[in-house]
Amino acid sequence: MVKTALTVRDLCVVRGVTAVVRGVSFEAHAGAVMAVIGPNGAGKSTILKTIAGLLPYSGTITVAGADAAALSSRQRARQLAYVPQHSALDAAIPVRDVVAQGRFAHGGALQRRTLTDDRAVDEALGRTDTARLGDRSFNTLSYGERRRVLIARALATGAKLLLLDEPSAALDVGHALALFALLRALAHDGHCVVTVLHQLQEAASHADHTLLLADGRCVAYGPTPDVIAAKPVRDVYGVKLIPHAQFGYSPAADDGPRSTKGPAR
Repeated sequence: MVKTALTVRDLCVVRGVTAVVRGVSFEAHAGAVMAVIGPNGAGKSTILKTIAGLLPYSGTITVAGADAAALSSRQRARQLAYVPQHSALDAAIPVRDVVAQGRFAHGGALQRRTLTDDRAVDEALGRTDTARLGDRSFNTLSYGERRRVLIARALATGAKLLLLDEPSAALDVGHALALFALLRALAHDGHCVVTVLHQLQEAASHADHTLLLADGRCVAYGPTPDVIAAKPVRDVYGVKLIPHAQFGYSPAADDGPRSTKGPAR
């Protein structure tokens, strides 16, 4: 049975005097990866920020069956974790302590850390291939390394709903593949992953469902093959998909049939 982790109904967001999200509705499910795609300025990042509680809105957002508007910041942090595209964090803080910040909703970041906190941090560092960076200062890391550390901090929260804004940006091919393998593994473990992606191929290759936006409105939403298809892509991007056109990579150690290529439809 499919479990709904996130429900958004008639979401509207106004920034200044401009409506940047207008009447958007969708659902995201536990055990699945959902991509949010669209041209620049379509409202993708705004939707994630709004779900994370960073922007005022009208409409309804339900997280794990609870009205998000009624959740305290601590309650929200236990239910969802948000990784922005650009973080303001640029401090000389050891990476392990940055990841441990994810435990604040459990009392661990502001009090003495428990064994449970330490285990959560260790697991998050291991799953993101950042354990070797544990003693490094965050402000000495490359942009790609910082991205992986911030994802580790999100995992350390233990939240089942993960909101990721262009997580593959600035990652090299190998780490991008590892990232998407991680997102798939998290979904397999019961997480709901909602991620903004810029590349259609990444969404076609890795997302179960996709929300396509344009000018703050939903153009298409549903199973990814139905959304990243000839008509929606032509209508929104003004380009024609080439049937069977593919260009992709797979991990060198993976000799199985699984491919990361995303066929154009």
